[in-house]
Amino acid sequence: MNQYNANDLDLHIAPAALKALFKTQPFRHGLAMAFDWAVILATTYCCILFFNPLIYLLSVIVIGARMHGLAILMHDATHYRFLKNRKWNDRITNFLTMYPLFSSIEVYRQNHMRHHNHLNTEDDPDWVSKLGKRAFRFPKSKQEF
Repeated sequence: MNQYNANDLDLHIAPAALKALFKTQPFRHGLAMAFDWAVILATTYCCILFFNPLIYLLSVIVIGARMHGLAILMHDATHYRFLKNRKWNDRITNFLTMYPLFSSIEVYRQNHMRHHNHLNTEDDPDWVSKLGKRAFRFPKSKQEF
Protein backbone atom coordinates (compact mmCIF):
# COMPACT_ATOMS: atom_id res chain seq x y z
CA MET A 1 0.00 0.00 0.00
CA ASN A 2 1.48 3.32 -1.05
CA GLN A 3 1.76 6.05 1.54
CA TYR A 4 1.75 9.63 0.31
CA ASN A 5 3.08 12.59 2.18
CA ALA A 6 1.31 15.88 1.53
CA ASN A 7 4.73 17.53 1.33
CA ASP A 8 5.57 15.31 -1.67
CA LEU A 9 2.71 16.71 -3.72
CA ASP A 10 2.95 19.93 -5.69
CA LEU A 11 -0.30 21.60 -4.62
CA HIS A 12 0.61 25.14 -5.64
CA ILE A 13 -2.08 26.79 -7.74
CA ALA A 14 -1.56 30.22 -9.21
CA PRO A 15 -3.92 32.81 -7.65
CA ALA A 16 -4.93 33.97 -11.15
CA ALA A 17 -6.19 30.47 -11.93
CA LEU A 18 -8.31 30.46 -8.78
CA LYS A 19 -9.77 33.93 -9.37
CA ALA A 20 -12.00 32.70 -12.20
CA LEU A 21 -13.57 30.15 -9.84
CA PHE A 22 -14.73 32.91 -7.49
CA LYS A 23 -16.61 34.90 -10.14
CA THR A 24 -20.36 34.71 -9.67
CA GLN A 25 -22.43 33.76 -12.71
CA PRO A 26 -25.98 34.77 -11.79
CA PHE A 27 -27.44 34.16 -15.24
CA ARG A 28 -26.16 30.58 -15.39
CA HIS A 29 -27.21 29.94 -11.79
CA GLY A 30 -30.71 31.32 -12.41
CA LEU A 31 -31.00 29.39 -15.67
CA ALA A 32 -30.06 26.19 -13.84
CA MET A 33 -32.76 26.86 -11.21
CA ALA A 34 -35.35 27.51 -13.94
CA PHE A 35 -34.31 24.35 -15.79
CA ASP A 36 -34.57 22.21 -12.64
CA TRP A 37 -38.05 23.53 -11.86
CA ALA A 38 -39.18 23.12 -15.49
CA VAL A 39 -38.06 19.48 -15.46
CA ILE A 40 -39.75 18.86 -12.07
CA LEU A 41 -43.04 20.39 -13.25
CA ALA A 42 -42.96 18.66 -16.66
CA THR A 43 -42.16 15.32 -15.04
CA THR A 44 -44.99 15.75 -12.53
CA TYR A 45 -47.41 16.61 -15.34
CA CYS A 46 -46.34 13.60 -17.44
CA CYS A 47 -46.60 11.30 -14.43
CA ILE A 48 -50.18 12.44 -13.80
CA LEU A 49 -51.10 12.30 -17.48
CA PHE A 50 -49.61 8.86 -18.23
CA PHE A 51 -49.72 7.31 -14.78
CA ASN A 52 -48.46 3.76 -14.41
CA PRO A 53 -45.93 2.20 -12.01
CA LEU A 54 -42.97 2.50 -14.40
CA ILE A 55 -43.69 6.17 -15.20
CA TYR A 56 -44.08 6.83 -11.47
CA LEU A 57 -40.72 5.20 -10.67
CA LEU A 58 -38.95 7.13 -13.44
CA SER A 59 -40.62 10.35 -12.24
CA VAL A 60 -39.36 9.82 -8.70
CA ILE A 61 -35.80 9.32 -10.02
CA VAL A 62 -35.91 12.37 -12.33
CA ILE A 63 -37.50 14.65 -9.71
CA GLY A 64 -35.03 13.46 -7.06
CA ALA A 65 -32.10 14.20 -9.38
CA ARG A 66 -33.38 17.72 -10.09
CA MET A 67 -34.02 18.36 -6.39
CA HIS A 68 -30.41 17.36 -5.80
CA GLY A 69 -29.43 19.86 -8.50
CA LEU A 70 -31.40 22.55 -6.66
CA ALA A 71 -29.62 21.58 -3.41
CA ILE A 72 -26.24 22.07 -5.10
CA LEU A 73 -27.32 25.53 -6.29
CA MET A 74 -28.55 26.29 -2.77
CA HIS A 75 -25.16 25.26 -1.38
CA ASP A 76 -23.42 27.65 -3.77
CA ALA A 77 -25.81 30.43 -2.74
CA THR A 78 -25.03 29.65 0.92
CA HIS A 79 -21.48 30.76 0.11
CA TYR A 80 -22.89 33.84 -1.74
CA ARG A 81 -21.88 32.42 -5.14
CA PHE A 82 -25.24 33.28 -6.78
CA LEU A 83 -25.77 37.03 -6.55
CA LYS A 84 -23.42 39.73 -5.30
CA ASN A 85 -26.32 41.36 -3.45
CA ARG A 86 -26.56 39.11 -0.39
CA LYS A 87 -30.14 40.09 0.43
CA TRP A 88 -31.41 39.08 -3.03
CA ASN A 89 -29.10 36.04 -3.08
CA ASP A 90 -30.89 34.75 0.04
CA ARG A 91 -34.42 35.83 -0.94
CA ILE A 92 -34.39 34.13 -4.35
CA THR A 93 -32.65 31.04 -3.01
CA ASN A 94 -35.16 30.74 -0.17
CA PHE A 95 -38.13 31.07 -2.50
CA LEU A 96 -36.87 28.66 -5.18
CA THR A 97 -34.97 26.06 -3.17
CA MET A 98 -35.39 26.25 0.60
CA TYR A 99 -39.03 27.17 1.26
CA PRO A 100 -40.26 24.24 -0.88
CA LEU A 101 -38.23 22.05 1.51
CA PHE A 102 -39.69 23.81 4.59
CA SER A 103 -36.37 25.36 5.57
CA SER A 104 -34.38 28.53 4.93
CA ILE A 105 -30.93 29.39 3.72
CA GLU A 106 -30.25 31.12 7.04
CA VAL A 107 -30.85 27.89 8.97
CA TYR A 108 -28.76 25.87 6.53
CA ARG A 109 -25.96 28.44 6.48
CA GLN A 110 -25.68 28.44 10.28
CA ASN A 111 -25.12 24.67 10.33
CA HIS A 112 -22.99 24.62 7.19
CA MET A 113 -20.61 27.33 8.40
CA ARG A 114 -20.07 25.38 11.63
CA HIS A 115 -19.09 22.47 9.40
CA HIS A 116 -16.53 24.62 7.56
CA ASN A 117 -15.20 26.26 10.72
CA HIS A 118 -14.75 22.96 12.58
CA LEU A 119 -14.04 20.49 9.78
CA ASN A 120 -13.78 16.89 11.03
CA THR A 121 -13.78 17.76 14.71
CA GLU A 122 -16.27 17.13 17.50
CA ASP A 123 -17.79 20.56 16.70
CA ASP A 124 -18.43 19.66 13.02
CA PRO A 125 -22.16 18.80 12.83
CA ASP A 126 -21.75 16.84 9.58
CA TRP A 127 -18.82 14.79 10.89
CA VAL A 128 -20.51 14.03 14.21
CA SER A 129 -23.68 12.85 12.45
CA LYS A 130 -21.63 10.26 10.52
CA LEU A 131 -19.62 8.90 13.44
CA GLY A 132 -19.95 5.15 13.83
CA LYS A 133 -21.69 4.63 10.49
CA ARG A 134 -20.04 1.91 8.45
CA ALA A 135 -20.31 3.80 5.16
CA PHE A 136 -18.10 6.55 6.61
CA ARG A 137 -15.34 4.36 8.11
CA PHE A 138 -11.96 4.59 6.42
CA PRO A 139 -9.74 3.08 5.14
CA LYS A 140 -11.90 0.70 3.13
CA SER A 141 -11.03 -2.73 1.81
CA LYS A 142 -11.06 -3.31 -1.94
CA GLN A 143 -14.43 -5.05 -1.62
CA GLU A 144 -15.93 -2.14 0.34
CA PHE A 145 -14.52 0.39 -2.09
